[in-house]
Amino acid sequence: MEQRKPEPQLIGNRRIAAIALCCTGFIAAQSFRAIFAHAPHDSHWLVSLDFMSLPTWIVVLINLGFYVYLLWVGVEFYRLAQGMERVVVAGWFNVILLGLIQNLVSAPHAAAIQWAKAAGMAVAFLTATYIFLKSPAT
Repeated sequence: MEQRKPEPQLIGNRRIAAIALCCTGFIAAQSFRAIFAHAPHDSHWLVSLDFMSLPTWIVVLINLGFYVYLLWVGVEFYRLAQGMERVVVAGWFNVILLGLIQNLVSAPHAAAIQWAKAAGMAVAFLTATYIFLKSPAT
């Protein structure tokens, strides 16, 4: 019988699990803080390029390119992740994607999106904690 090699994991050991837990916890805390801080909502692009005098359509194309690239990276990370890692990746992807959309909508919609981001990061943080506690010590 042929033995199968274990597929590589994104969170393969305890050190990486600790880093994932700390980063996810920090972003989760920032997400919850943003809910209660009531920061003013202002619409802006991912890359503003205000310092250059470029036509608006070029700035739009550059930003759409970044958005498509981030979408592709999120899908690839999700495909690489296995098991519970996918929940953490989905939580991060939730925050990144909704954060980009949040900048393009009105203030009431942005507040609702902020709650969705915080809920997603809370689930990702709990999952990262579970992965950290179950990861091997070596």
